[in-house]
Amino acid sequence: MRNFIIILLFTQVFTHFAYAQSEQALNSRTKILNSLDDDLDWSIYNDVEIREFFFRMDQQRRQTLLNNIKSSKLSLFNGNVQGAIELLNLTLIKYQDTPFIPIIQRYLALAHFTIGDFKTTYEILSKDIFLTNEYYDKICVLRVASMLHLEKNNTLKLEMNRCQNRNFAYTKTRFRWFKYLNDEFFEKIKANTIDPKFYENKVFATKKFTSLDETRSWLKYVILFNIEDLAAEYFHFLPDAAFQDDVIRTLMGYVLYIANKDDKAKEFIEDINNSNSSYLKALLEAKKGEFKTSYAHSMSANKRRPFSINNSQLLTAISWLTENWKNARLTSSKVVPPASHTREQKLLKTALLIQEGNFYRAQREIEELYFLYNKKMPFEALIIESYIYLTLKDRKWLKSSDTACLRYDGMNCWLHLQSLIWDDYAETVSQLKNPRTKVIDTIKKLTTKKSYSPIRENIFIRQGDILEMDIARDPQLEDVRILQP
Repeated sequence: MRNFIIILLFTQVFTHFAYAQSEQALNSRTKILNSLDDDLDWSIYNDVEIREFFFRMDQQRRQTLLNNIKSSKLSLFNGNVQGAIELLNLTLIKYQDTPFIPIIQRYLALAHFTIGDFKTTYEILSKDIFLTNEYYDKICVLRVASMLHLEKNNTLKLEMNRCQNRNFAYTKTRFRWFKYLNDEFFEKIKANTIDPKFYENKVFATKKFTSLDETRSWLKYVILFNIEDLAAEYFHFLPDAAFQDDVIRTLMGYVLYIANKDDKAKEFIEDINNSNSSYLKALLEAKKGEFKTSYAHSMSANKRRPFSINNSQLLTAISWLTENWKNARLTSSKVVPPASHTREQKLLKTALLIQEGNFYRAQREIEELYFLYNKKMPFEALIIESYIYLTLKDRKWLKSSDTACLRYDGMNCWLHLQSLIWDDYAETVSQLKNPRTKVIDTIKKLTTKKSYSPIRENIFIRQGDILEMDIARDPQLEDVRILQP
């Protein structure tokens, strides 16, 4: 009986405690749910329904995370690197407790590598989690590439050996690229001397190539280490199948272009239609001064790869030269400049907006630049600023023209002088630009060439009469023969 009472009391206490815990958990979840939607009373749902809701919410959160990763990956493939970096950074902040963190950081490292930020790439891939065998296989090639650019040669060989050993079982290229790096950094220099025939031996080794992968790797090696002049003379060593491959022929075209063999480069890529060949065609035409043709090729490359940084830089310049202002502005926005040159990119955008005649947007840009330059505008920005404010009849042009005049800009000195002569010079100039004003009409009348019929003079004085009058005054003129009309 005693034991039964103890068990009964224990059961009641445990039941009360469990109920209290369940009620506390339910209340906490209810508070969360009420914070999610104030219009609904979640207290009417039982614990099972609330668990199901949280499960679905976790599923939606997980799906959103996966969608962000997919979008970032797609942006990287399309060349929108800056957009991918922004999305990945936001995802890292929002989902710090997710097991997908290594995947997000891996894509982030790849994005930074794409824009040339090798230091950030190396720092990300140097985290402890990436150095474990679980993740090292997937990031080691990118890590080696970043070390190569950062010239970390002391540990480069060890890194390449580990990466090669971890991935050799399933590689398709047998790490030919690593062999080139090893030869370049460690085999070329022996006994503190550089082998003078090192690159010649590399070129002659192409006679033994039997696969297209070998040829592609070798051509990339040639471009990376600047031995185009030597390699261009020995293309006939390459296998015949290489000349039927569009990718290899495009690489050959780049080698010939860098070696200043423009005519041969054009022959190699003339019938190839891909983004790289179109970009090379644009370079060749721009080099000859054929900017309109270069613009067409660059636009073709832009359609195939909209976010190519190299082509965007070229297309921006060519669009400016061909006065395609809007296209120049759009393509310049795709170029990701270093952090120290973002203001210059914005200044270029402002200049292009002026060329388009979009002064109100240009005004917003120049006002942002004013604060980006910490209220100390450079010389070029001051000239643009005074022109924008003068066109929009904003009194700020008085200050900007004065500041530019102090920086020895003659035009702004003249403009500031006009402000001392005219009460409202901006308004006066705008009236002169109006074709309806009488001033413009008068100027047009004075400067327009008019056609008049020729004037015919009537002969009302006979020449003979004049001679008779002369003879009367001077008789010696009688000997002059008078010709009657």
